[in-house]
Amino acid sequence: MYYKLSKTHQLLRQMLRQFAQNEIRPIAAELDREEHYPYETLKKFFENGFMGFHLAPELGGSGGDHLGYVLTMEEFAKVDTPTAGILSGHNEATIAAIAKWGTKKQKETYLPQLLREGRKLGGFSMTEPTAGSDSNGVRTTAIRQGNYYLVNGTKCFATNGGTAEIFILVAVTDPAIYGSKGKSAFILDVHTPGVTIGKKEKMMGFREASICEIILNNVKIPIDNILGQEGDGLKVALGGLEGGRVDVAGEAIGNAQGMLDEVKKFINSTTWNGKLLARYQNVQFKFAEMQTQVDCARLLTYNAASMMDEGLPCNLEASQAKYFATKTANDIASACIDLLGQFGYTDRYIGEKFMRDAKLLEIYEGTNEVQKIVISRGMGLKTRKPRKSEEKKESVHA
Repeated sequence: MYYKLSKTHQLLRQMLRQFAQNEIRPIAAELDREEHYPYETLKKFFENGFMGFHLAPELGGSGGDHLGYVLTMEEFAKVDTPTAGILSGHNEATIAAIAKWGTKKQKETYLPQLLREGRKLGGFSMTEPTAGSDSNGVRTTAIRQGNYYLVNGTKCFATNGGTAEIFILVAVTDPAIYGSKGKSAFILDVHTPGVTIGKKEKMMGFREASICEIILNNVKIPIDNILGQEGDGLKVALGGLEGGRVDVAGEAIGNAQGMLDEVKKFINSTTWNGKLLARYQNVQFKFAEMQTQVDCARLLTYNAASMMDEGLPCNLEASQAKYFATKTANDIASACIDLLGQFGYTDRYIGEKFMRDAKLLEIYEGTNEVQKIVISRGMGLKTRKPRKSEEKKESVHA
């Protein structure tokens, strides 16, 4: 597959690379070490139009396309993967959901706050102690009472949890209905009485990100804050998955390429037995294999993003990109730590940070096991249990 970026995308990538090197890279290691949220970087994201990157200009966005946004994820993740992830959570999980499902009033109220004007960070919250990939485990309830919903429950691993002010929240609105139809999505202002931000998770990687519990105790959410209709909760939550998975794939190829670039400096300047490591053939072969893997992941990701820009269905392609790119990032991280030797196991080189950050990419926006299910279904495999009307027909062909 030959893939050439347009002149516009080439210029965008050049600008993104310069921004990443000047604004993100110098503080990445300190943010990780101190577990400090990148507030100053987020201010610059607002100022430069990265918040709402591919939101239509008439809604206050920058009007960029999905391929351009993948380039953004890639270039930022090369120097600090969590910073790219924070930006993705704001744009895909919050802004995109309101833009797609929100009423005119909701868009007019909340989108300006999430863009340059209000400078409020967005977040997403569906996961609970009993609900991860299996959304049927959601226990938080939102019971209609007059002109508001009374919400009770506890969320965990909330995207941008300790810093976001506007959340997309998924809760059960009809406990009698098992499955997707019993859940609804809401816009939640974190300053609403009854909302408590719980403990911040201490994580292996993505240390500068803020991932927290959200405790909801008799929280009153106005009926005007429901996204879509009652029962549309999973449609809202899953509606942005294609974009989210392509974004994570972009983060993964950035993570992998950034790791390779850092280790290449080490290999080209370090000797063993009086000979540069780069002159050993086994090292050369390892780098050849790894760069080829990254380039394959990049092509899958650019292809999926381009399909989105053309309005083509790409559920299969988005999952392929997410699965392969994140697996590649983790494979390369492990191999690069081996090449760094004992130095790779210390914080003397940034390789260990790339490795810690890479692992989460295989987990969020749908685990890689979930991606394999999506891919196998996209291939035409009959992965679901047949309906009773189909059982006889299936047994005949068995």
